[in-house]
Amino acid sequence: MPGWIRAFVTDTGGLVGLVIVAGVLLAAALAPWIAPADPNRQELRARLTPPSWSSGGQARFVLGTDHLGRDLLSRLMHGARTTLVVAVAAVAIAGVFGTAMGLVSGYYGGVIDDVLGRLMDAQLAIPYLLLAIAVVLVLGASLPNTIAVLVIGGWVVYARLVRAQALSLRDREYVQAAHAIGAADAVILRRHVLPNTLNPVIVIATIEMANMMLFESSLSFLGLGVRPPAISWGSMLSDGREYLTAAWWVATFPGLAITITILGINQLGDWLRDRLDPRTLPRSERRGSRSPSPRIEATKTS
Repeated sequence: MPGWIRAFVTDTGGLVGLVIVAGVLLAAALAPWIAPADPNRQELRARLTPPSWSSGGQARFVLGTDHLGRDLLSRLMHGARTTLVVAVAAVAIAGVFGTAMGLVSGYYGGVIDDVLGRLMDAQLAIPYLLLAIAVVLVLGASLPNTIAVLVIGGWVVYARLVRAQALSLRDREYVQAAHAIGAADAVILRRHVLPNTLNPVIVIATIEMANMMLFESSLSFLGLGVRPPAISWGSMLSDGREYLTAAWWVATFPGLAITITILGINQLGDWLRDRLDPRTLPRSERRGSRSPSPRIEATKTS
């Protein structure tokens, strides 16, 4: 059995995280086929029906119904699709844009670095949720605008990380050697600098996935996220806040879904961070491995 698989199986946190994330992804992907009911079908005579195991519950409503008689389990499955699409799209776009800005800033330095550095500082100086609310109020609440808001607030994390990596890598011997033989800057960035920044970027992207889900849920909770009939966990949580005393399940289950999914992503991200950082590996797994020479590192990443 490969070492990384053995390490993953013996890591309880990573294994739990994988099970949670895989379960949420499967539920979201198969929601149209496995959801017990139409998530938007209203049945007012069954409004605020408790979960099936509670007094007054019905077997066909496993997690109960909301204030319009809609099946909560079906809405949770379909809501996962919206929440995950927003989070994945925001992480992907912010990651690509922020990585590109960080590479340019760190590699070229000078005026370019000063301008981009001030832009990053200005971005970080504004509270993210306040910025998101202002942008949504101007552009309007919709799925694309929600993704755009998350990208605006998320690219700086990648840019600052990659900039620091690029500042270090541009002085390495193999990068200087590539300069000496006349390689173009685009080739050096693509073949030598970018590959050596991907490990921390992957770890940050995993962590940012949980943050994006939380921010999307916060915007939807405030009524500034996706609009009906689209379903998200944040909007479900918002719908249930008025029924906390009369129907606890309406807000509890969406809140649990958000909490458990973020916990799973964080556990998986912690495991991934440990595996991609050689300094955190056990000594037995590092035995026989040596730090690669600049020539070997450049060849490996090309």
